[in-house]
Amino acid sequence: WIFKLPLIIITSSNNKFQYLLNKAKKMTKGIPYEKFNLSILGEIPNDYVRVGFSIKAKLNEKDLAKILQNKRLALIFGDEKFGLPQKIRDECNYLVRLTPESKKPLRASHALSYVLGFYAKTL
Repeated sequence: WIFKLPLIIITSSNNKFQYLLNKAKKMTKGIPYEKFNLSILGEIPNDYVRVGFSIKAKLNEKDLAKILQNKRLALIFGDEKFGLPQKIRDECNYLVRLTPESKKPLRASHALSYVLGFYAKTL
């Protein structure tokens, strides 16, 4: 909402996600959700460049600037405990490591903020 970007949630369980979304809406007051650009899909559309973030990636922030020049990006973050599953890493066009830290990964919300800040800096 803050960055005025569309958000696409990929989920195989729409009912479970709707429950979690409604719970999150109760916690975040002041956002006019009727104006919030949110789509819920079963998979990432084929015309998106899939960019995954993992501490196991070989690419880093130096490579990220060039990757972010693509017009349609799907930024893919793993969960807080296990990161990106191998199946999803295999489906990414790019895998990028954020920060030089190799033992403790960023939380997904921090990684997203980091990437969006990096993106805004490259504009």
